Amino acid sequence: IPIDGVVSAEWLGNDKNGNIYVQIERATGETSIELKVLKFDKGGNLLETLTIPENNYHLWTSRLLYVDSDGRIYQMLPQKEMIKINIWE
Repeated sequence: IPIDGVVSAEWLGNDKNGNIYVQIERATGETSIELKVLKFDKGGNLLETLTIPENNYHLWTSRLLYVDSDGRIYQMLPQKEMIKINIWE
């Protein structure tokens, strides 16, 4: 998969159907990072791409995203005044 500016890639897991989820962080400027999740089938074919709309973490977390067995993607996003939980199905 050709993606310019990749600064990190991490395997997030598989869902119960065997689909594979990969988190990508990509530099989009000198100080800005885009966070995406790529979903592949068992054969390695790209099925979907989700661009995470918010990635302004106030504090560092050991895990940016989590995928459950049903393919839901979870994000715990620490903010200055609160913690936000985002879920995508």
